[in-house]
Amino acid sequence: AQKRLATYYGELNVGYGRNGNPSKSQTFKMLFDTGSCEFWIPSIQCHTNRCLTHTRYTKADSFKTYNNAKMAIQYLSGKVEGDMCLETIGLGDLIIPNQVIGIAREVEIPLLDEVIWDGILGLAYPNKNLRKKGISPLFDNIINQNLLTNRGEKNQFAYYLGWD
Repeated sequence: AQKRLATYYGELNVGYGRNGNPSKSQTFKMLFDTGSCEFWIPSIQCHTNRCLTHTRYTKADSFKTYNNAKMAIQYLSGKVEGDMCLETIGLGDLIIPNQVIGIAREVEIPLLDEVIWDGILGLAYPNKNLRKKGISPLFDNIINQNLLTNRGEKNQFAYYLGWD
């Protein structure tokens, strides 16, 4: 029996050069996950076949460690472990500085072998663990930094599901 799997993903950029140079960024395909609030991508330090088939993060000029915090996420389908860092994120034409993301050295999620996306961008509200560490999910960070309202836009998020 063939497994049918449908996931929705989009692209974002991680890591900008000095003065926000977008040519230094890497593009990642991200699962937009309404069931979690974590944001992680595979690290160049992950050498398993699972990671080698995906885009892996290489430190950019904008990289900063985040309080030596560690990432350990347990999903129903497996676990992800690595370090937390501060990075600059590009989502469409919006640049989001100082976003905390997980850089996964270990990705033990078999589902990743079957999907095109590289990492997960959680859209849910922050959980207690993240709140304790002072970490805001991406969209909370966009709101907290007034990145949309400063452009005269509302704090709203939507995406278009196109068919190829």
